[in-house]
Order: sequence, then structure tokens, then C-alpha cells
Amino acid sequence: MRKMIYSWIVAGLIVGGFLIAKSEWGTIFNMENAAENPLTLSLRVGENGELVAVIRNNSSTEKVFLENSVLQPSYLVLKDAAGQTIKAEDDLAAMRFDSSIYQDYYVRLAPGEEKEFASSLRTHKKSGGVLSWGIYYFSNLAPGKYMAQVEWTSKKDYWKAKDSEESGIMENVWKGTLVSNVVEFDWTN
Repeated sequence: MRKMIYSWIVAGLIVGGFLIAKSEWGTIFNMENAAENPLTLSLRVGENGELVAVIRNNSSTEKVFLENSVLQPSYLVLKDAAGQTIKAEDDLAAMRFDSSIYQDYYVRLAPGEEKEFASSLRTHKKSGGVLSWGIYYFSNLAPGKYMAQVEWTSKKDYWKAKDSEESGIMENVWKGTLVSNVVEFDWTN
């Protein structure tokens, strides 16, 4: 008999044969293969009310991935107390940026190591609060309870040198999608 667990209880991984079904909040995983999931992404509410995503290497080998909030951003799924998804806006269309990926943008995570991956920024305006997550933001948030979950896909493995024409493929880059647990938090203006 297969054991199943929901990703909103345990952070999970979506790759190849592990993906069984996707729900509105996450993915249902075959936990018989959980030991093969090398990375997990967890979300928590920090001391100052900010949302903090942490990536952890659960494997016995070093994992490499691109960490850049513009070139390979994580996405925050935000829902209000009624369960309605709040649409994120982004600054990407208005931004002018260098889309080059340099070798030092890649992170090497040792076995058992954790790294803060992303966090939110809260600002308040007369029209309501703004929750920023990398290039994405949610504006005009009314006070109340919200639920959040982070999704992130690692798919890039190329690089170029900053000061020459040299370029290449980064070796041993982990590729796949991570979905965090769901957290509930209070928003006050």
C-alpha cells in the first residue's frame, strides 16, 4: 500500500515519478520515495511578521542551484481568510536589468545545510498594506488573516563570465520544483 502525504503538511518536491497529483495548494507525493527528495523548501513567519522561506539540503551530497530573485524567482501564493487567491503584480515588465547569469549566482548547499532563500517586505500606505516578495508584490491588503505558500522552480544551469566572453554549463545543478508548507499569518496596517 502506498503512503501519501499532502505538501501543505510537509514541504515537497515535484520531479519525474514523484508527482502524483497537484491540488490548488500543492502536490500530493508518494512518500515511499521521500528519501530521494534532496531539497525541501519551508516557509515560516519571522519575529517581525515577515515571511521567510528556507531551503534545506536533505541529501548526502552537495546541491547546486541558481539563487536570483529576478532571473529565477520564487513565487508566493497568497490567499485571504475566505480562501480566495490574491493576484500578485510584478515589476518585471517595467524593470531594465542585465539577464546575464554569472557563476557566483549559483549556491552550493552542503549536506544538511539550510539557507534563507527569500523573505517578504511589508510596507503600509493609506490605501492598504503592500507585501513584497522578490519581484512580486500584493497591494491594498486589508487587515486580517492570510495564508501563504512558496513555489520555486530550478531550471537554469548556464553561466557567463563577468569580464570575458567565456560561458558554460554549471555542473551538478539540481533541477525541479519545490513547494513549501502553508503558513497562516495576521496582517495589520
